[in-house]
Amino acid sequence: MIKLTCSVTDSGNPQANFKWSKDGMDKGHTNQGYYTISAGQLSVSGHDGLWKCTPSNVIGDGEPDTINITVYAKPVFIKILSNQTVTAEIQNDLNVLCSIRGRPAPDVIWQYKGGQLPDVVTVISESDVINNKLITVNRRLIWSTDSTLDQRRTT
Repeated sequence: MIKLTCSVTDSGNPQANFKWSKDGMDKGHTNQGYYTISAGQLSVSGHDGLWKCTPSNVIGDGEPDTINITVYAKPVFIKILSNQTVTAEIQNDLNVLCSIRGRPAPDVIWQYKGGQLPDVVTVISESDVINNKLITVNRRLIWSTDSTLDQRRTT
């Protein structure tokens, strides 16, 4: 559970309520100076951003206070690779794409038989895409441009 707390030195007369907003959108009022988010409901789209707490009563609003919350998201494959079989023909293009989304940007590490990729294979980093504060990382395997058919054959 995440508890955002807002307090005032003088609660006013009549006593202040607290208005909560995120990125300018109203999130409701509370009598107490806190706003609770269940950890299981925490999301990048729903909770990441600038939160503002404003004490308020019938006389008017007090000085607001703000906090910027950054929500992280574990990496998730956009397309599962483990169920795919890729046959790379040495005379044709090798083209295998791995797309992963997360926050911060996930790292993609390609391996060949549990170790380093052979020199005849190159990883191309395509432009990362930010969508709703989540970052999609695309890494593609291709034949190295200077590799020969004989070198590819021995891989």
